[in-house]
Amino acid sequence: MRKALVVIVALAFVLAFAQQVTRGQDATKAVDDAKAKVEKKADDAKARARDAKEKAKPKADEAKEKGKEKAKPKVSLLSGKINLNTATSEQLQLLPGVTKDLADSIIKQREAVKFATTADLKKVPGIEAIFGAIEKYLAVDGETTLKK
Repeated sequence: MRKALVVIVALAFVLAFAQQVTRGQDATKAVDDAKAKVEKKADDAKARARDAKEKAKPKADEAKEKGKEKAKPKVSLLSGKINLNTATSEQLQLLPGVTKDLADSIIKQREAVKFATTADLKKVPGIEAIFGAIEKYLAVDGETTLKK
């Protein structure tokens, strides 16, 4: 009888252990399934983001080009030169892309330090974008002869 009781207890332990192993396998499978779902959702989100970016790219490129067009100074028919060290605000505003505020900034810069070269004008904030278009009209000495 004692042997039977030991066998029954041993079988109970084996059964309990088998149930725990089964539960462990179920838990492992559940974790693997959840991980697979998360990875799928992440892949789907990446694909949607990539698609949205590709869809938006033409619009972004178009907006960028419009911005460049707005930033480009209007082509004007100018002749002569403008002396950066003596020109008035009105004369500076004859240059394509130079606004009153920008002309005032140029004058403020030259009051601090005279322009030694036309390239010194690049120190004025906002000039860099239009410098190439106006460079041929610039001088640092001589008379201002610029006219439309």
